[in-house]
Amino acid sequence: MIVIQCPKCGRRMAAKESLAGHKVKCIQCRTLVTVRFINEQPTHYTTAVWLFYIILNFIVFLIWIFTKSIDPQQQEANNTFVGAIFIFLFATAWAANKLLRKFNV
Repeated sequence: MIVIQCPKCGRRMAAKESLAGHKVKCIQCRTLVTVRFINEQPTHYTTAVWLFYIILNFIVFLIWIFTKSIDPQQQEANNTFVGAIFIFLFATAWAANKLLRKFNV
């Protein structure tokens, strides 16, 4: 028997080994749950993607502070530039997360 857990309601269930790779319905909330093979471990790529995103944003924040202290007359342009970098980094992390989920890396 393989023990599986519903990602929606958290209910733990047992499934036959012959169902590995197939989807079964949760007996509590009726959500489809994939039965994993016994030696297959779930990947934790999402944490790595968001950690990378946080580190990049911290670097951008340091750049923003550095540029703010150098040229106060260009403060508005610097704020716009740094804001665009924040948006770009967020979009990149979001897209990477979607691609990793799609290819189940």
